[in-house]
Amino acid sequence: MNPEDATITSAIISMAKSLKLKVIAEGVETEAQMQFLRDHQCDEIQGFYFSKPLSVEDVSVKLKQRLEVRRWTTAH
Repeated sequence: MNPEDATITSAIISMAKSLKLKVIAEGVETEAQMQFLRDHQCDEIQGFYFSKPLSVEDVSVKLKQRLEVRRWTTAH
């Protein structure tokens, strides 16, 4: 993230927090962007870093896979 973008993003997060607003970042594409936002207490983060847009069917499959992994890890 370039310094100007970082300054603007930090200011927006700070302003929103001072107004007691929840901050949601969209369009996050890299781990560095995600980490910057986490470090600056962004409440929610979404974007291609986590997943490309999915159909309803694909979301269902992913959620079922995640549930199965959770069940497996808690059982072992």
